[in-house]
Amino acid sequence: MGKLCLSVSITVPSPIPGGYSITMAGDGQEALKVLEEQTFDLVLRDVQMPGMDGFETAAAIREGEKKTGTHLPVIAMTASAMKGAASGV
Repeated sequence: MGKLCLSVSITVPSPIPGGYSITMAGDGQEALKVLEEQTFDLVLRDVQMPGMDGFETAAAIREGEKKTGTHLPVIAMTASAMKGAASGV
């Protein structure tokens, strides 16, 4: 069973197919704290979350990897490519 760290503004179905367990983080700072405390197989991050955005969070994760020599896949996503996103609809 894998572990996912999610910091997104979407509803995630539970259970997730494939038997993954999920840990939710409300923002980038919380995601970094959770990542320090636990080991994960993947991070799914919304690039437009409040506070520390997805790019800043990924950069902080990559900086930490330089110290540990590990690599954690980070998937960044956004709804801004959706029709109506530019107008705020």
